[in-house]
Formats: sequence, C-alpha cells, structure tokens
Amino acid sequence: PGHKGLLHTARVIRVRRHRCNVVKLARMNRFVRLLISACLFVLTVAPLRAADGPVAVIEALNKTLLQTLQQSSGTTAATRYDRLKSPVSDAYNFARMISIIAGSAWTNATPEQQEALLNAFARFSVANYASRFKGYSGEEFEIVGTRPGVRDTTLVETRLVRTGGEPAVPITYVFEEEDSRWRIIDVLLERSISELALRRSEYAQTLRSGGIEALTPILNSKADEMLAS
Repeated sequence: PGHKGLLHTARVIRVRRHRCNVVKLARMNRFVRLLISACLFVLTVAPLRAADGPVAVIEALNKTLLQTLQQSSGTTAATRYDRLKSPVSDAYNFARMISIIAGSAWTNATPEQQEALLNAFARFSVANYASRFKGYSGEEFEIVGTRPGVRDTTLVETRLVRTGGEPAVPITYVFEEEDSRWRIIDVLLERSISELALRRSEYAQTLRSGGIEALTPILNSKADEMLAS
C-alpha cells in the first residue's frame, strides 16, 4: 500500500506539473498574441500618422489663426504679430520658400546674406498674417481633404467659410517633408494661384538689379508698414 501511495502521489505531481505548464503556455501564447497585435497596430497606425502630419499642422495653424481673429478687437498688428510669429514660423518652411523664390541669387549669396533675407522674408510673411487677421465676423476654417502633389508633396485642401452668404474661399496648402517634418512651402489661392510664383515674379526685377542685398531691406520696410497699422 505504501508503494501504491507513492505512485499515486507521483502521478498527481506529474498531472499538476502538466496543468501548470499548460497554463504557462496559454499565458505565453496570449502574451505573444498581444505582442503580435501590438506590432500590427504600430505597423498599421504609423503610416496613417505620417500621412496625417500635414493635416495636424493645418489644424494647429487654423486654431491659432481663428483665436487671433476672434481676439483681434482692440489689438494692434504688432500685438497680433507677437502671437502669430511662433506658430506660423513652425508651420511654414520659410527657408525653403525663399530659396525657391530667390533662385540663383540665393545660391550665389553668402550665408550672412541668406540669413538676413530669410529673417526679412519670415518677418514680412508673419506681418502679412498679422495685418489681415482682424475684425472677426463669424468666419470658420474647414479642412476638405488631402491629395498627393508633384515631387512628393502633399496638398491639404481647406476653405475659409464666411458669413452673410459670401462664398467660401478655397485655400490649398502645399506640404513638403524635410527631416521627417511636414511644413508648408506654398499656398494656392482658388486652388491655382501660387504664392511662390507670385512672389518670385514680384521680386524678380529687384533680384536681377540688386540681388539679395536689395530685396532684404524692401521686405523689412514692407513689414514695418504692416506692423505700424
């Protein structure tokens, strides 16, 4: 009887060990399944987040612009400039834009000349926003959608919805990715009028006759005029 009892005890121990191993395996399989699911989730979501990068930039920019517009009563252009400078500069790749606008004049300029022109162009661009975004009348921004553009750009279609039965103004932002960061490099009004093309045409004569050094003070002077209002 003692021998049989030992055999019975050994079988019980083996059964318990087997059950324990089954439970561990089940837990391990559950962990593996969760790990695989997590990996698939990352692989699925990451591209969507990358594709939504430009949209997130526009959402943040529109929020700031709308808040500035809503709070514009009694403010000066200089005050609005201070509010807009950082968010607008974050959204736009001003260095890329002015290098395209200035073309060979930018390429042939010294680093000091390039920096001076970049600062003047960025100041002019933000001042342009500050001078225009005033007098809120219930306007709203809407993001319509995105579509691929030329040379790996992404276009974000938006519109400014106005009150009083006035037609909405379509605004298309052209985005380019640089160092894993999406930023605006052009704006298309009415879906076809390129700001880059307009600026390049506007500055062409000045750049031909006097180069970057002639354009820099002109942009600063225009910014001064807008900020004085």
